[in-house]
Amino acid sequence: MMVLTERNICHYLMDRGFLDPRVIVDGDFLTHQSSSRNYGFKVFRGVDSGLFVKQVRAFDKEKQDSLKLEATIYWLAHNDPNYSLLKTIVPEYHYFDSENHILMMHLIQDAEDLRNYYARTKKFPQEIASELGKILAAYHANFQGKIAEDHSAQLFNQRLPWIFSVDKGDPRWFHPKSREDFELIQLVQNNAEFVDFIEQAKQEWECSCLIHGDIKWANFLVNDNSSDPEVFSLNLIDWEMADIGDPCWDIAGMFQAYLTHWIYTKGYITGFPQGVALEAMLPSIVAFWKSYSCHMGYDEKSADLCLLKSLRYAGIRIIQTCLEMNHDQADFLEDGARMLQLGFNMLKSPISVKEELLGMG
Repeated sequence: MMVLTERNICHYLMDRGFLDPRVIVDGDFLTHQSSSRNYGFKVFRGVDSGLFVKQVRAFDKEKQDSLKLEATIYWLAHNDPNYSLLKTIVPEYHYFDSENHILMMHLIQDAEDLRNYYARTKKFPQEIASELGKILAAYHANFQGKIAEDHSAQLFNQRLPWIFSVDKGDPRWFHPKSREDFELIQLVQNNAEFVDFIEQAKQEWECSCLIHGDIKWANFLVNDNSSDPEVFSLNLIDWEMADIGDPCWDIAGMFQAYLTHWIYTKGYITGFPQGVALEAMLPSIVAFWKSYSCHMGYDEKSADLCLLKSLRYAGIRIIQTCLEMNHDQADFLEDGARMLQLGFNMLKSPISVKEELLGMG
């Protein structure tokens, strides 16, 4: 099995016809390796369009299957009429090497992920938030209620996210990295209210449409090179956790992104230099939700039911984020405690969170 490096990737690409040797001779070949849970390479090929090449970092079956699923989503988007709506949302598919677990796609140039965009600009344009809602609604509505009958349904496992099982089993099953990790999992497991909320959430879960499964700012690429703030493009990447599932889980990911950013930056401390106050993001949060519910065609009652369910799921996702944090960080105790409390509050009183915290009464 070949492991790609910055030294050998040029040979790999030439052997498969994706790189003209003259590009190397002319000095126009450039690669940049990015770090994530997978190996990733940005490849620049002179006048030819760039490539993004992705390979699993750990060669276990679960990660291999996840990358294969992502490759399949991209292939379907450009080859299956039932998935053609995704063509404008996902990167263009080029090639998948099942033997070496390598996915090759079009490089979306001059783009940065939304997390870095917000950190750099310290602005949360409502136009971008509205487009986020439109994107989620587009693939949710397109596959609502009919994907289970499609030939592609066999590709999906229809599994609940792992956090829905955290209330059961030995904490060691969740691979805690430290004593603090172990104790935190125990704390969550021993909270009777949380266990009840998880059970209720399981009962409410509906496998009704295609979901991304890992919605967060880092998985959206934004290009806003135009001088016009209303001219930009968005792409949704990293479909490794795609499934037939509950659309509210994707919506929850967006709410979770805003709220954890508020806590991470200590925006709850008035006057904190790096803090992002929740009030600064509220217009964006509201714009996202209004756009999503509008494009889904919800009436007022349906919209409210979906919103409250999504806020409960956001509470679960916030607790999941807390469990996934690096607990060696010096500020974990303060931020982690706040995140846990916020997550529990969202599970327990989503109406209060909706009306009092988010002002969406």
